[in-house]
Amino acid sequence: MCCSLIQSLGSCHHTALKLHFVSLYNQSIKVNSLMKQKFDNHWKSHQEQQNHLNKQAARWIFKGQ
Repeated sequence: MCCSLIQSLGSCHHTALKLHFVSLYNQSIKVNSLMKQKFDNHWKSHQEQQNHLNKQAARWIFKGQ
C-alpha cells in the first residue's frame, strides 16, 4: 500500500512537471510568434521608408539632369 501510494505520488508529480513544461513551451511559442510578427511589421515599415527615400532621390537626380 505504501509503495503504491509513493509511486502514485511520483506519477502525479511527473505529470505535473510535464504539464508545467508543456505550458512553458506553449508560452515560448506564443512569445516567439509575437516577436516575429513585430519584427516583420518593423522591417516592413523600414522597407517602405527606404523605398520612399529612394524614389525621392531618383526624382531629384533625374530632375537635376
